[in-house]
Amino acid sequence: MKLICTLQAIEETFSAAAFAEENDHQSALELLRRQEPERKTVSATPINREKLRSLTPAA
Repeated sequence: MKLICTLQAIEETFSAAAFAEENDHQSALELLRRQEPERKTVSATPINREKLRSLTPAA
């Protein structure tokens, strides 16, 4: 279950990065913020969002 949630979070992050390539970076950040309340992470260790953002391509 932890792996599935982590993979979903990564997929959403890269989806937002692809969105940023087609649109502007601010819109991609808003997309991530809208998705955040829907995500139910069951991980005992929080996902380092800054590290995930550093892995995404720059807009």
